[in-house]
Amino acid sequence: MAIKIGIIGGTGLEDPDILESRTEKAVTTPFGKPSEVLVCGKIAGVDCVLLSRHGKTHSIAPTEINNRANIYALKQEGCTHILAGTACGSLQQQIAPGDLVFIDQFIDRTNGRGGLSFYDGSVTSGVAHCMAADPFCAKLRAIFETTAKETGLSHHTKGTMVTIEGPRFSTRAESKMFRQWGGDVINMTTCPEVMLAKEAGIPYAACAMATDYDCWLDSEEAVSVEMVLKTLKDNAERAKKLFVNAVPAIAKADWSEYLTQVSNDAKFMILPGGTSVFDSSVSSQYTPDGPLAKEIAAVIPYYPFKKIDRFYDIGGLLAHPKLFAKVVDVLADRYAAMNVTSIGGFDARGFLFTPVALKLGIPFFMLRKKGKMPNAVAGKAYTVEYGSREGLCIQRNSVKAGDRVVLIDDLIATGGTLAAGVELVKEFGGQVVECGCMAEIKFLKGAEKVKKAGSESVWAFISEEILTVKGELPDGYVDDGEEH
Repeated sequence: MAIKIGIIGGTGLEDPDILESRTEKAVTTPFGKPSEVLVCGKIAGVDCVLLSRHGKTHSIAPTEINNRANIYALKQEGCTHILAGTACGSLQQQIAPGDLVFIDQFIDRTNGRGGLSFYDGSVTSGVAHCMAADPFCAKLRAIFETTAKETGLSHHTKGTMVTIEGPRFSTRAESKMFRQWGGDVINMTTCPEVMLAKEAGIPYAACAMATDYDCWLDSEEAVSVEMVLKTLKDNAERAKKLFVNAVPAIAKADWSEYLTQVSNDAKFMILPGGTSVFDSSVSSQYTPDGPLAKEIAAVIPYYPFKKIDRFYDIGGLLAHPKLFAKVVDVLADRYAAMNVTSIGGFDARGFLFTPVALKLGIPFFMLRKKGKMPNAVAGKAYTVEYGSREGLCIQRNSVKAGDRVVLIDDLIATGGTLAAGVELVKEFGGQVVECGCMAEIKFLKGAEKVKKAGSESVWAFISEEILTVKGELPDGYVDDGEEH
């Protein structure tokens, strides 16, 4: 059985140099993008995938981590096991700063996080009740223990992790209370990460790296960022030593029956009538340039138009109602998970996606060329790949302060139209959480322009790499450059 190990690097354990022959891979999931690109490589000849939990520059706070996307991405990449590193505070005298703890239990004290389960109805139907009695993989923890003994690392074979919401540290009263509850160490990231791995059917073990005594120990200085950072570097070296030596030991073990059982457990937690979010029929819908994307690309021809050699016509999709319905389903599922409050479509191909808003039961508004609608507010002039435009307009009251908006168009090229739409939404106090398109012409780098304008994300079903169908034209056809 082929083994591939996912490594989630927490604070201090995000060094890609532990991998040989490494390459970076940007991915997306039904739950959005993971925290960072995946770094694929090998440790002692064993395939591994490194993912930085907080991003390469540690720019993602614990509450904001997209845990579902992180775990889904590792599952999608074929990881059979997950090893996680996490900085923590010690709640017990015997766990000294610098010690490693192979946690076996947790107490979840988070309170403001979404994405606690893959089965919230946003991607697939059904409810799952995940068994949590023993959340961490005992077999992986045993390998950690053996490896730590062989390499002389100070460690503790078990411990209960208290996961708090953050970003603040605990008060002294809270810290003492957690000790009374039986907590051994404390952090901000173990939950819901470990339970999502369990839902995904992936054995998961965590190495907690103690940096301080939190604030319960009166004789010690209260925890601070400076104190944590001071210990992190040494801790990271110890954890890397552990992981580098544990990976080949994991690969040598016999996992065939164990992995089958874990996979079955993940399926059996789904109540009758539900569907696994990891079924190929579900996940393939969301794979960029995957099976569904290729099916769509086959009905989107390109033509020479307005002096552009390849002008893609998504109108071809309308001749295939069942295929168009799949597109609507995918977009509706995606935006349900983002808590979108309204959708805007661009004149005129963006109007085709009104059914997405209807399915979600949220308003749809139009973005049109200046002078095309009454009671409208116009934006600034902008440029596109085939010339300049006076400006877009939207009707008053289409967007209100605090709205979470998705803007949809047929494609993103230079990004001028989408960026102009983002600016208009911002004028009304709304936030564009994503600009979604059927196709992206990546070499024109329009996505960068749109994000700079203020969109949190840019997403496309299809890249130009698979849009290869040349439209049939009559003899003597001339690109007349007519307005469209």
